[in-house]
Amino acid sequence: ITFSVPEICTRMPVVSIPVVKTNHRSTISCALMNLLGCLDERRRSDHHRLADLLSRVNEEIPVVFTIADGTVSLDGSGPRPGAPIHTDFVALSQDRVAMDASLAGLMGFDPLAIETVVRANGRVGTMENLCEIPLYPLRSVPSFRLRAPEPDFLARMEDRLMDRRRRKTHPGDGLIMRAMKRGGRLWYCLAHYLTGQNRQASKWIRDSVYGAQWLGKPEQPSGGGERR
Repeated sequence: ITFSVPEICTRMPVVSIPVVKTNHRSTISCALMNLLGCLDERRRSDHHRLADLLSRVNEEIPVVFTIADGTVSLDGSGPRPGAPIHTDFVALSQDRVAMDASLAGLMGFDPLAIETVVRANGRVGTMENLCEIPLYPLRSVPSFRLRAPEPDFLARMEDRLMDRRRRKTHPGDGLIMRAMKRGGRLWYCLAHYLTGQNRQASKWIRDSVYGAQWLGKPEQPSGGGERR
């Protein structure tokens, strides 16, 4: 596997702040998956070997510690069409494998069944450090279950086209793949309104205890807001 990483990511200590969510390619997306964003669009070509790619990328980037933002997590068919859910915690660890394994368990998934975690175990961290992850502001470990993610129509079409592309010798995107990428971005933008997600999001933000922060307004008094 070959890839390029921005020089600043390898020469400077990195603090990674991922959002806790599901992902149909890796089951969960947190400490390990967050560093995939350091790569350019060509990373899509390596989705078929995602576990190996993630391990290599995480080996190259010196993350000092990871702060997982679980105040609001993404449930369902992530990483894009999922639904927000209050989980109300923040986790911090110096071990990315331990963090992903621990959070996978909290989310209701078996860490040993998640290839990205298993492949990175012993390379960029270890599952033996599970007890070292503190959670704030909770005094006890949270309990919640997220739905197992499934790929949507666009993700399935992308996989089929990428599989055909890998059989060819040229590395560049073909006309169909470029059109699919443009169409995918446009569809997710339109779907936000056509499916009523914009109304759902507005109501969710309005009712959320974090809504005022997102809108740049004064925070609600303690006890205000509705949790879902």
